[in-house]
Amino acid sequence: MAPELQTIGMVTAALWTDFDNDEHPDLLVTGEAMQIKAFKNTQGSFQDITDESGLRDSDGFWNSLVSGDFDNDGDIDYVAGNLGVNGPMKASAKKPVVINYADFDNNGSVEPLIGYYEGEVNYPIPALDILASQLPALKKKILQHKEYATYSMNDLVGITGTSNYKTVYCKMLESSFIRNNGGGKFEITPLPQQAQLAPVFGLLAEDINGDGNLDLLGVGNSYSQEIVYGRFDALQGVTFLGDGKGNFRFVGSKTSGFFVDGDAKGIARIETVKGSQIIVTQNNDSLKSFIMKHPGLIETEQSEMYATVYLKGPRLRKVELNYGATYLSQSSRTFLINDAVDSIRIFDNKGKLSRTIGQSQ
Repeated sequence: MAPELQTIGMVTAALWTDFDNDEHPDLLVTGEAMQIKAFKNTQGSFQDITDESGLRDSDGFWNSLVSGDFDNDGDIDYVAGNLGVNGPMKASAKKPVVINYADFDNNGSVEPLIGYYEGEVNYPIPALDILASQLPALKKKILQHKEYATYSMNDLVGITGTSNYKTVYCKMLESSFIRNNGGGKFEITPLPQQAQLAPVFGLLAEDINGDGNLDLLGVGNSYSQEIVYGRFDALQGVTFLGDGKGNFRFVGSKTSGFFVDGDAKGIARIETVKGSQIIVTQNNDSLKSFIMKHPGLIETEQSEMYATVYLKGPRLRKVELNYGATYLSQSSRTFLINDAVDSIRIFDNKGKLSRTIGQSQ
C-alpha cells in the first residue's frame, strides 16, 4: 500500500493525520537527512505527494512531529523538531549539508562522509582523527592535518576510490511550523529563535493560557555528540503562546513555570488524581512533572478520532485524537476545555458525528 516506506530513510517520527480533511487518515513521516514526507490516503494505497505539497526542500535532521490547528481554520497544522542552528553546521536549499555514504573501505559496514559548504566549496566536517578511525586507509594517504584542511568533499571521496555511493542532504536545520494551506499544500516557517538553540525532541500542543488558541511546549538537547563538538545543551524547555494565526510568542520559564534543561526527549499530558500533568523524560535523569490547570476535560471513546471545537468569537478549531505523536510519546486521548470553548462536536472513525457537547451549532 505504501512501497516507498521500504527504503524511505532513517525514520524518527511518523504521524497518522487527515491533512486534507477527506475523512481518511493520511501519513506524515520524517527522520534524519529526510524530507517531511506526505503520503495521501487514496483508499487503497498511499500516494507520495511530498514534492508537489511544498515540502520538496524540507530535508533536515528531524526528530519529531506534532499536530494542531494553530491558526483556527478547521484543518490540521504541524510542528516539527529539528537539530537547531546553534551548532557547527549550516544548511540551506542551495548549500545543504551533504552526506555521502557507502562501504568506502570494503569492510562490510557503511561509512558516512558528512560535509557542508564554506563559500562555494563543500568540506568534510569530521576531524581527521575521527575520520581515520573509521577509514584507516586515510592515514596512509593524508599525513598531516594541514593537508586535510585543504581537502574538499569531492577530494575525499576521490581518494577512497569508491564511485558507487549514495547521497542524502539536509537543507534546513530550524525547528519549524508547517502551515496547512489546504488541498495538500503546506508552508514551512521556522519557529522563533529560542527553539533553535539545540535539537528539539518532545513537542506538546495545548491551549495553555485559556485564550482559545493553541500554544506549544518543547523540550530537547542532545548529549550524544562527538566529543570534538561538545553537548548540544542550550535548551531549557520552551513555551510559545500562539495567536490563533500561526504565530508564536516566547514566554520565559520564570513566567510559564516550565523549565527542563537536561537531555530531554519525550513529553506527554496524562490525567491523574492530581489533575492534568505534563510529563517529560530525560536520558539518565529523573522524570519532570508539571501540573497544568484547566477548567474542564473531555474524555473520548476508542472509536472517536477528531473533534470540531467551536470557540467564542466565533472561531473554530479542529482537534485530532492521535494514537502517539511527537518523540516516542503518547498523551491521554482526552482534550482540555476552558472558558473560550462554546461547544464541541466529536466524530468517529467513519467521519460520523458521535456526540455534541454544549450548545448545538
